[in-house]
Amino acid sequence: MTVRVYALGVLVGLLAIFVSGTLFSYDLYFLLGLGNEYDLKRFFVVGFIWLCSLALCFVKQEQNVYGSYLVIVGVAFFVLLSLVSAFFSKHQFWAFVDVVNIFMLMMAVYFFVVSLRSLHEKALCAMLFFCALFFSLLTLFKYSLFLIFSYVDINSFDIHGLISGYTNVRLFNQLQVMIVPLLYIPVCCKDLRKFKGLSAVAVTLHWVALFQSEARGAVLSLSLVFILFFFNLERGKRVGFLNEVLRPLAFGILLWLLFIKIIPYYLFDNVTFQLRTTSSGRLDFWLFILKAIPDSPWLGFGPMSFSWAEGKPLPHAHPHNITMQVLYENGVLACLIFVVSALHVVFKVLKSVGANESFSKFPFYFSLLSGLCYSQLSGVLVMPFSQLLFSLVLALSISSPQKNNCVDYYRIKRWIIIMQFLVVTFFSVVMFISYNHEGLSAAFFPRIWLRGNVIN
Repeated sequence: MTVRVYALGVLVGLLAIFVSGTLFSYDLYFLLGLGNEYDLKRFFVVGFIWLCSLALCFVKQEQNVYGSYLVIVGVAFFVLLSLVSAFFSKHQFWAFVDVVNIFMLMMAVYFFVVSLRSLHEKALCAMLFFCALFFSLLTLFKYSLFLIFSYVDINSFDIHGLISGYTNVRLFNQLQVMIVPLLYIPVCCKDLRKFKGLSAVAVTLHWVALFQSEARGAVLSLSLVFILFFFNLERGKRVGFLNEVLRPLAFGILLWLLFIKIIPYYLFDNVTFQLRTTSSGRLDFWLFILKAIPDSPWLGFGPMSFSWAEGKPLPHAHPHNITMQVLYENGVLACLIFVVSALHVVFKVLKSVGANESFSKFPFYFSLLSGLCYSQLSGVLVMPFSQLLFSLVLALSISSPQKNNCVDYYRIKRWIIIMQFLVVTFFSVVMFISYNHEGLSAAFFPRIWLRGNVIN
């Protein structure tokens, strides 16, 4: 098998599990004997990573890895701190399960990088755009059907009422913040300019869904990253970029007002124009963490420890902020590494945008920063599909080797790939063993699984 065939299989497989795990999840989780749609997605993600590892064993060419020595040391130190923190945590098994999940996602980034490096830029942009467009149109077509059925049946809907295939509409919003920027690929890639109209339609419908589901954090994240990009772009491209972003947004707001607010206002009795203004408990979570961390500052309370934390203001299994989560669970040192790494990525991306380097990669950068921004307000780096999609956009942003002295070149031997497959297989088994474990509570608060809280 060649690397390009492997890359094609990875991208097609990724699209297949996203479509199967969302649009057809209701039928599949019954068919497979699982309890819910969320757990189906976790099984799909773990299975996908295992298959990528298996397929890599049959690739004939030798694999090369490009990476900064400092980045490798930082990642290794973060993993080491997580392992030590897990060893001293209250529930060691669950702490190590979380570390295993982190390792699996690192493997996903590696598999994506191997795949993306083998493709020409034009082919890569085309494949990613059509995958994002196909998934968006299928999902939003189903969304539109549910809206029409609500009108016909004169049956009002809430923020969750028009989205199916997700345990919670926020899981869809987490995907949207990374998919919407990918739909702007035709704006940045000359060979795909003829598809700008389709792209605008899909983005417009995404905005309707975002406003209808009251995804304040997602809208804020997309808007903030757009503003950052706008002021870092060279002046000649600002007007065109502004037009391409604001036009779908304006049409989206108009359609939202018409179909989600005005028409339902006359059809249904319980529709209001009131917008949510509360923090949904997030501020209480973060204050709880800041008060608790002095009790165990350096190593935290262990990976996944928020899922069994006592005295939480709400029984959720994660604090809806990845920085606060790392601080509480992994400690100050690991959090410092994470924050410095994240800021390094942000400034590096903005520097590339300002220097007008590789304009076709702007949607990848946009997607990465939107996901990173929304992870400060939601569980982007907690939920299965959003974790996998974030791994992809991270790989997209780093897949081209940088031509400078800080990048090192490593050749991966065949025996290392086989050992990697054995380790991924073992870790996959560990993940599956934790499913429906007796140590999990019966309440539905998602983390690794939908029953995410651990019984003390």
